[in-house]
Amino acid sequence: MAIILDKKISESATTSVYHAFDDTLGREVLLKVLHRHLAHDEHVRQRFVREARACAALRSEDIVQIYDLREHDGAPAIIMEYVPGRSLKEVIAEGKQCTFAFTQKVAVHVLRGLAAAHAQGIIHRDIKPGNILVSPNGAIKITDFGLAQVAVAPTLTSEGTIVGTPAYLAPEILRGEAADARTDLFSLGAT
Repeated sequence: MAIILDKKISESATTSVYHAFDDTLGREVLLKVLHRHLAHDEHVRQRFVREARACAALRSEDIVQIYDLREHDGAPAIIMEYVPGRSLKEVIAEGKQCTFAFTQKVAVHVLRGLAAAHAQGIIHRDIKPGNILVSPNGAIKITDFGLAQVAVAPTLTSEGTIVGTPAYLAPEILRGEAADARTDLFSLGAT
């Protein structure tokens, strides 16, 4: 599979995300690449790969799909579905679609996606407007399972480290307790 990079869309402390083109299948994709300096940290690499594999098993029209996991310039990279449109954060900032009907639609789609993830033992842990995509055709999808916790494997974060976006964190996370499905539901409510 030939992946042709177009442009960098975003960058975090651990990854860079690129808009790209899958030349073999003729479709737009996103490429999420672990930073090369972190690719040598075995714990970070294991977590990135484990979560990519777990999320690839998720099948829901309400979750951005993972297509492949491969190496890119010496670092693991996730090839995933490209969803044209904007984040819910951008939609809210614009203020045009802030109706009860729209809010209800977003909640229903996010709840369906979370139900699929929770059924597979995956907790997102960072539900917020920036991680919910709204496409021009009305599709709503959860993205960025980068902080996901897989129930069947221990989390590879440091003891006592709080992960997530503070404004959307459930109280139990702030107290240092374990995340579960209720954690995501609280974050959706805060959203």
